[in-house]
Amino acid sequence: MTLRATASRTGHPGAVEASVEALELVDSLCGPVSFGDLISTFRMCDEMSQAEFAQMLGVSESYVSDVENGDKMVSPQTAAAWAATIGYPATVFVERALQDQLDRAGLKMKVHVEGAETDARGALTAGLTTEPNRTNCPNRG
Repeated sequence: MTLRATASRTGHPGAVEASVEALELVDSLCGPVSFGDLISTFRMCDEMSQAEFAQMLGVSESYVSDVENGDKMVSPQTAAAWAATIGYPATVFVERALQDQLDRAGLKMKVHVEGAETDARGALTAGLTTEPNRTNCPNRG
């Protein structure tokens, strides 16, 4: 299945957000698309060949083809790196890559990815406190 998003990363304000919204609309109508469908859609919206896309990502054309066709999967790290390279939200790419792995494993689970907040040192801060939470710890008397 090949999908077409309504906007590409043209540099216009909101173009990436429009692409993500278009993807969410497709998900609601057709069900979630795979990571391969996702990158194929964005590649075609940017009017790039697989060879051009592969060169930009620093991988072989056959690897891009295998990923788009669902014959190979990418790691979350690779998904995030590809998103950064082509200028799309990493959370969307990582979420799709992880979902593909769960689906292939036959696990009936749904992935949702959000960016974590970091402090000035780059340490994760979302949901962390400096005090330990002992409310659920067994009494070790």
